[in-house]
Amino acid sequence: NLDEFYMVRVGSLYDRSLLKDDYLDNKTLLTAKQQLNAIYDETALLVQKRDLIYERLCTEMEEHGVIHVTPENIAERDLPYLSDYFNQELFPLLSPQIIDHKHPFPHLANKQLYIGLFLNNQDKSVFGLIPINDYLENLILLPSVNSFKYMLVEEVISMFASSVFKGYDIVDKVVFRITRNADLEVDEAYYEEDADYRSTMTELLKKRKKLAPVRLELSLKPGHKFEHFLCKKLGLSENQVFITSSPMYYSHINAISKYLNNKRYTNLFYSPLTPQSCKYIHENESVIQRVLKQDVLFSYPYQSINPLIRLLKEAASDRYVVSIKITLYRLSCDSKIVDALIEASENGKEVVVVVELNARFDEENNINWSNKLEEAGCKVIYGISKFKVHSKILLITRKEGKKTQYLTHVGTGNYNENTAKLYTDINILTSERVIGEDAIRFFNNLTISNMNDVYKVLLVSPHGIKNSFIKLIDEEIEYCRKRGIGRIIAKFNSLTDKDLIDKLIEASCAGVKIDLIIRGICCLQPGIKSKTENISIKSIVGRFLEHSRMYYFYNGGNEKLYIASADLMTRNMEKRFEIACPILDSNIKNEIVEMLEVHLRDNVKCRILHTDGNYYYKPNKGEPRIDSQIYLYDQAYQNNKPIEASSYSQKKHIIPENVISKLIEKVKYRVNEFL
Repeated sequence: NLDEFYMVRVGSLYDRSLLKDDYLDNKTLLTAKQQLNAIYDETALLVQKRDLIYERLCTEMEEHGVIHVTPENIAERDLPYLSDYFNQELFPLLSPQIIDHKHPFPHLANKQLYIGLFLNNQDKSVFGLIPINDYLENLILLPSVNSFKYMLVEEVISMFASSVFKGYDIVDKVVFRITRNADLEVDEAYYEEDADYRSTMTELLKKRKKLAPVRLELSLKPGHKFEHFLCKKLGLSENQVFITSSPMYYSHINAISKYLNNKRYTNLFYSPLTPQSCKYIHENESVIQRVLKQDVLFSYPYQSINPLIRLLKEAASDRYVVSIKITLYRLSCDSKIVDALIEASENGKEVVVVVELNARFDEENNINWSNKLEEAGCKVIYGISKFKVHSKILLITRKEGKKTQYLTHVGTGNYNENTAKLYTDINILTSERVIGEDAIRFFNNLTISNMNDVYKVLLVSPHGIKNSFIKLIDEEIEYCRKRGIGRIIAKFNSLTDKDLIDKLIEASCAGVKIDLIIRGICCLQPGIKSKTENISIKSIVGRFLEHSRMYYFYNGGNEKLYIASADLMTRNMEKRFEIACPILDSNIKNEIVEMLEVHLRDNVKCRILHTDGNYYYKPNKGEPRIDSQIYLYDQAYQNNKPIEASSYSQKKHIIPENVISKLIEKVKYRVNEFL
């Protein structure tokens, strides 16, 4: 997260700091340079905190026989093995170099580890460099019978660095890496009016690798000469340098988990959880026919992505399906969704795919998929200039006789089978005609670059979502002033838009009770008397990444609920094509509201944002312990009969409620809200 924050947020601030304007951020009232300095100060504290946590975890793992051996505490008996390993497995793959007038300072890759050394040779001082390339195994196991002992590859190479630079004396050495700005604006690439967008993006990715460094990390404190040398070569200031005692790259943790995944170490692993079948659709029935009869809700990772894949496969071979249209933002490397789209195209269906090539850090993958889709005969478009297509929508059109039918899928997350197992997201499948007609209008507008159309029920940014949400908040304010009742519940990832923040403050002042569940960035301080005292902000960080976006408005009892691809950020509201879809089916609406209420009752993984800007665990006042993610998984197990859910439900960290107690709680909640 910190890497991406530096590449994107710090990168964009760095670009702005180079301009000769004194632009002030509308929330902090700081210039870009002032924000950067504040970020550097805060990062130093975060690095210290991370180092302490990593040290504590290593100590705890040692109690289970999992030992990180460092060069400082290595046993004499392990040296021969490591020496042989270095000479046979590592040394042949290294590409060391020295820096002098005939060996210029090289380009350093973003986030790649390096070992830097100051070397002496006959009164000549030079700088040496050993890149730790990606093809080197980052985890090195040491022989052990009763424990699991390991070292990191950079530690082993550093130990034997004198064998790499024979004839030199090592004066000082350090492991380091840099983080580069990755915030490239696509506009920069539009030099020619008729330039091919995909080719342009390919060239742009090459340019990203050469952008300016914004951070330097060093393992432990080297001599001042070392730090000064690297800062001078990289154009960095001292406050952009961070000293760490923990690893700079954590990919070794995945490797450790693979080695430990046996019976001896099962107590170190989460209990396995398997995404369940959607309760609305039977395994052997047609998804198309089910959706034509009723709306279908399914939620990741509690339920499987299979209904969506089955729907696409059915559509690919259904003789009545005439077209499939879909937006793709982030795809898995082995996408079954793309396979189904290709099959549909090969079967003569019209397949229109909107691929967002500017999905940050997924550009190369999307370029490859767009090539394959085009080769299969799909019509591939890339959205609208200067605006990202971040919406998650699929439209299947059927023509049976004179009857035209629309099956629309709208989700809060990507069409990605891998993240569907890790991210929490909401999905709706519907044959509601009004939603289908809006979906047709949406895709047509994408193909003709029209951003200003009016939709019947879908809210579409860059113009529709923000204005509609402000109107809905205004209605909540008006009703609360007249009747004394106002209620907003929203769950999303980030809150940064100043207009919406001001409107929420206005609603709080009017007495509207507002519960926000915001996993990440939040620029609103709750609990300030006469300002935000009616606003509660919670963050849930658990086993799965909270990613769903749900927006509930009491609306005088005529409740309105939307699921969306958009967070309440200015970029989502004004710089992206996003969709918020109303939930029209009353049963599904109630089900999603109950999910929101479960999140609000979480007292295990929930942290509450206080007025001081810090997050604190929610106090447990004797209530049953509720981990909302495990609770919802438990519900998915129970709804998927005949899955054996009884033993699962008895886990200590959650006490499931029966149907009657749920109803009682809901009635109490509604009565309290009314009073």
